[in-house]
Amino acid sequence: MEILNKDPSGREKPVAKLGAGEVFGEMSLLGDRPTTATVRALSRTTIMFLGRDYFRRLVTALPPLRQYFEELSKHRRRARV
Repeated sequence: MEILNKDPSGREKPVAKLGAGEVFGEMSLLGDRPTTATVRALSRTTIMFLGRDYFRRLVTALPPLRQYFEELSKHRRRARV
């Protein structure tokens, strides 16, 4: 899968590739805001969806999981700059 962000002209530009077992959407879920990227499958893909309320419950019950997603989010933000 690839992650796309819009450039200043409004065109989508690939900014990252994801492999098997990777996650996306954590920035939106942690920040409780709309998504800012598009994810596009490049081949046949199976995706597991976890709704915002369930995500909140999960990271509240498992603080190490929340920390994992926060670190992942920080790393991805730094990589985009």
